[in-house]
Amino acid sequence: MDGTKHEGLLVVMNSPAIPDQVNEWHQWQDTEHRPAILGTKIFTTADRFETIASAEAPAETRYLSLYQTPRTDADQAQKEMGKALAAHTAAPRPPSIRALNATYAKLSEFGEANRPRAGSIMLVAADCTDPNEETGFNKWYDEVHVQEVMAHRRHSGCARYVAHNPKPWQPKYVVVYENPNDDAGQSTGPFSSTLSSAPSSLRLWCMIPYKRIT
Repeated sequence: MDGTKHEGLLVVMNSPAIPDQVNEWHQWQDTEHRPAILGTKIFTTADRFETIASAEAPAETRYLSLYQTPRTDADQAQKEMGKALAAHTAAPRPPSIRALNATYAKLSEFGEANRPRAGSIMLVAADCTDPNEETGFNKWYDEVHVQEVMAHRRHSGCARYVAHNPKPWQPKYVVVYENPNDDAGQSTGPFSSTLSSAPSSLRLWCMIPYKRIT
C-alpha cells in the first residue's frame, strides 16, 4: 500500500474465533503466516490492518490482510501459494472466523507512484447489479466518484479491483483508498450534499476504515 507495482490482490477479512487468544492469533499472523507467504515470492507484499475505533463493522471483518502480486491471475497465484504453504512446517493457526478470502485483478490506480506508505485505508466492496450498466458504472467510478472521494478524504492513493469470475458470496469490485494518517480520512467529516449521485446499479457490500498494524 505504497504505490508498489502489482496486478493482483488477495483480500482476507477475519478475526480470532476465541477473543481471549487475540495475542496468540497476532503472533501467529506476524511470525508464522506472513513470513511464510512472503517466502513463496508469489505474493510480494503483506499488509495487515485493524478497524479503527469508530468503525461499525461485523466482528469477522475486524482484521484485514492485503497481499499484492505482480501476476495478473491472482486466483492462480493463490492456488500456487497454497501448494507452497502446504509444504511449509508451521505452528497451528489459532481458530479464526472469516468474512472474506478472495482474489482480484487491478482495474485502475490513482496517486503518485512513490507515495508514502499508507497509515490507514478505507476498503469498499460493491457490486454492479445490472450487467448492461457495467461500462457506465466503471466510468462513473473512475472518472467521477474516486476523484471526489480522494479530494474530500485527502487520500494519497487509490486502486480499484475486479473479480472476473466472482463466487456467489464474493463482491465483484473492491476499492482500496490509502491515507497517510491513521484515521482513513474520517476526520474530514461527512461528504458534501453535492457529491455526485451513485448509479442505481450500485450495491454496497461494505465500507470499512482500517488502520495499519504491520
